[in-house]
Amino acid sequence: MVFVFAAMFCVGFMDYVTGEEYDFSIFYLLPISFAAWSMGLKTGVAVSLANAAVWVGIDFLIDHQKYGYSQVSYWNSLVGCVFFVTVSVLVWKLNKTLKREKAVSELKTRMISFVSHEINNSLASMNIALALLQEENRASSPERRKELYEILASVYSVIRQTSLNFLNQARMQEGRLVMEKRTTDPRKIISDTAELMRPLVAEKQLRLAVTGPDTPVFVLADPDALLLVITNLVGNAVKYTPKNGSISLRFVPGPAEALFEVEDTGIGMNEEELKQIQTPYYRTEAGKKKAKGFGIGLNLCREIIQAHGSSLKIESKEGAGTRIGFSLPVQR
Repeated sequence: MVFVFAAMFCVGFMDYVTGEEYDFSIFYLLPISFAAWSMGLKTGVAVSLANAAVWVGIDFLIDHQKYGYSQVSYWNSLVGCVFFVTVSVLVWKLNKTLKREKAVSELKTRMISFVSHEINNSLASMNIALALLQEENRASSPERRKELYEILASVYSVIRQTSLNFLNQARMQEGRLVMEKRTTDPRKIISDTAELMRPLVAEKQLRLAVTGPDTPVFVLADPDALLLVITNLVGNAVKYTPKNGSISLRFVPGPAEALFEVEDTGIGMNEEELKQIQTPYYRTEAGKKKAKGFGIGLNLCREIIQAHGSSLKIESKEGAGTRIGFSLPVQR
C-alpha cells in the first residue's frame, strides 16, 4: 500500500509541475493497476477514485489551465473516474483469470498423476489376485476363490468409475456428451448399481438398503447417464461413510415424478460446504482426509441431471450424514 500512495504522490506531483506541457495523467494507471492486481477489486476501485480526485484537483489548481467551457473540468473528472475504475476492473479480472487458469493447469497435472497412480495400483492388485487365483484353482479352494473374485470386482469398480468420471467430464466440457432420453425402467439400473457397489460396500462392512417398487415404473431418461449418476452418488456415500455405517438407495415413484435418493450416515457437511459442494473440483476438508478424489463426480452428476431438466437436492449435517436426491418425470 505504501508503494501505491508513493506512486500516486509522484505522478500527481509531476502532473502538477509539468502542467500543460506534458500529460502525465496516463501514469496514474501505474498505482491503479498495481492495487487491482495485488490487492483485489475493492482496493483497486478505491485507489482509482483517489487517483481521479488527485488528477481533477491538480486540474483545478493549475491557474493557466484554460478551457473554452467552464464545465470541461467537471467532465474531465467524470471521464477520468470512469476510465480509472474500468481499468481497475479489467486488471482485476485479468489477474483472476490467470490465477484460475494456473490452478486448473496444476489441477490437471495432479489429476493425471492421481489417475496414473490409482490405475497402476489397481492393476497391480488385479495381477496379484489373478496369480493367486491360478494357484487356488489348482488347490481347489472355493472360499478363497470367492474372496479373490470380490477383490477383482472391487478393483474393477474403482477403475471403471474413475475412468468414466474423467471421460464424461471432458465430454461435458466440450459439449460432446449428448443425452439420449428414452422410456427407461430404473429398477434394473438400481439393481446394477447395487451389484456394482457390493464389493466396496462389503469391504467397508457397510449396510446398503435398496428400496423400490415391485412393478415397472418408467421414466424419461438416458439409461447410461442415469446409471453413471446413481453409481457416483452411491460411490460417494461409500467413500465418506465410516465402517459399520448404512446407505439407503431409494426409488420412489409418484403420480407425475419419480424420486431418486441416496442417503448415508457419513461425515456430512456444514452449511458453508453445502453452498460450494456442487462447484467443480471442490472438496470439503473432512472429505480430503477421508478419501482420495478430485471433486468431479458430484459436479458431473449435477450437469447430467440438469440436462434432464431437473436438479440435485442436497441435505446434510456435519457428522450426521448426507441425503442427495433428484426427480425425473414418470412416463405412462
